[in-house]
Amino acid sequence: MSAKNLSEDQSWTMRRLTAVTAVFLGVALVIIDSTIVNLALPVLAQSLSVSDATSTWLVIAYQMVLVTLLFPSIVLASVLGRRQLFLLGIALFTLASLGCCLAGSFGVLVCFRILQAAGGSAILSVNISLVEQLFPKRQLSRGLGLNTATISLSIILGPLIAGFILVHSSWHWLFAFNIPLGLFTLCAGHLFFPRERIHSTTSLTYSLETLVLAILFFAACFSLLGIFSYGFPAWTALPALPILALSTVFLVRSQRRAPIKLFPDALYARTGFRASMFCLLFCFMAQSGTVLAMPFFFMEFLGFDIADISFLLICWPLLHILASVSSGELTARVSPNVLCLAGMVLCALGILSIFLLESPASLAQTAVRVAVCGLGFGLFQAPNDTVTLLWAPSALRTQTSAILAFMRTLGQTLGAMITAGALLWFPDALELSFVLAVFSAVLGIAAILTRSLLRVPEEQA
Repeated sequence: MSAKNLSEDQSWTMRRLTAVTAVFLGVALVIIDSTIVNLALPVLAQSLSVSDATSTWLVIAYQMVLVTLLFPSIVLASVLGRRQLFLLGIALFTLASLGCCLAGSFGVLVCFRILQAAGGSAILSVNISLVEQLFPKRQLSRGLGLNTATISLSIILGPLIAGFILVHSSWHWLFAFNIPLGLFTLCAGHLFFPRERIHSTTSLTYSLETLVLAILFFAACFSLLGIFSYGFPAWTALPALPILALSTVFLVRSQRRAPIKLFPDALYARTGFRASMFCLLFCFMAQSGTVLAMPFFFMEFLGFDIADISFLLICWPLLHILASVSSGELTARVSPNVLCLAGMVLCALGILSIFLLESPASLAQTAVRVAVCGLGFGLFQAPNDTVTLLWAPSALRTQTSAILAFMRTLGQTLGAMITAGALLWFPDALELSFVLAVFSAVLGIAAILTRSLLRVPEEQA
């Protein structure tokens, strides 16, 4: 190889490496910001003079916007292009992080969290597609594995970063560290992401139509749930009901003529796939409700400080990752449905054991119980995704992956809202959140049992 060709090859390698780094860093920032605030909620509630239940809006608003805009962002990507949508998302996310850092009141902070999530939904909607574009076909599995590892590592880094910042500085730095990393990602993406020609059958009009209908639909749904979660007056349900009905009708009609089917009939006609959706919904409701309730329970009932709680919150994702790695090998020997069932039962028992803790409790005793939850959930998640994909026709795997992400986020949002409602209506009964989480886990276990009685279609088996 000539010196010139070698130089060009090295240049391309560096360009691709920088572009890949930008994609993974963008994903990491979005995931970290979905977890970094959990640990800080008791501190933020005191600093901004709001109740525990009200402070959970910082988590729920973020998750609500992510779940609302995820599918419209997928449609919008076919019009604007993956590169442009990612850059738009990271720019909005970085600007909103600056707003969060400078926010002087709780309401302003929530508004900028919503803008963060809007940018995050754009990033998450195209990150897998960008990985497929940047990695050669023979290395695609490695790229997807790195993407999964990035998400798992980011879940661990959230509590670690939050604990370090809250011990050594003010809560404003929870968002300030996003700014330089976001600017680097924006510049690297602009310079090194490959440009693409857009050949889309999806019109901008249809993309905007899907966006508006999705916002109306989820806004109505979450408004109705907010009556329980945040004590909204009952009359607020009156305008939400017709909005929900009309947006549902128009969304269904829009999907019938859509060039991109977000909810293909071929998927939902399969009983096993529907059971998987309920399984994802209820199990992630249990996971989210537990994780959101733990900082309040550990600080206000058990008396742990921020550093201790940071350590405890890491135990769940750390054991989750270890169990996920092990579950890949176990699936070759044990039925994925059996692993799902065993894992979720173990997680439910772990949540129940946290509920049974009495003050004072040792750090080690509490950490073991949190770790059991993470171990069980790790054994559940990877085999569950495998079984769900087996129920999907090969031609619909892309939509199936998007639906998996959607149902996970929806479950996390609903679980957080239920916990917020428990904190609002029963502020002195912090244990109630764990009881509700166990109930959600039991419903998830029932969905797993239902699915295990069904036979996977022969062409997918």
